[in-house]
Amino acid sequence: MSAGFGFLVEAAEELELHRDYYERKAPGLGARFLIATHDAITAAMAVDRLIVVAVAHGARRPGYWADRLG
Repeated sequence: MSAGFGFLVEAAEELELHRDYYERKAPGLGARFLIATHDAITAAMAVDRLIVVAVAHGARRPGYWADRLG
């Protein structure tokens, strides 16, 4: 059985936004953020299906993404 994986459009946009933010803070930090994100997703792939609905800093308003669940 192969696991499914996908990003909602909004989550993909947030990923790019955060990558750019970290890259502006320090060269190479955006790439390190993407690697850490990839590693976290890879670890979560033990489930049959994974859909990323948000990429957010812990200080962001909790649950802002809940309406994305449909």
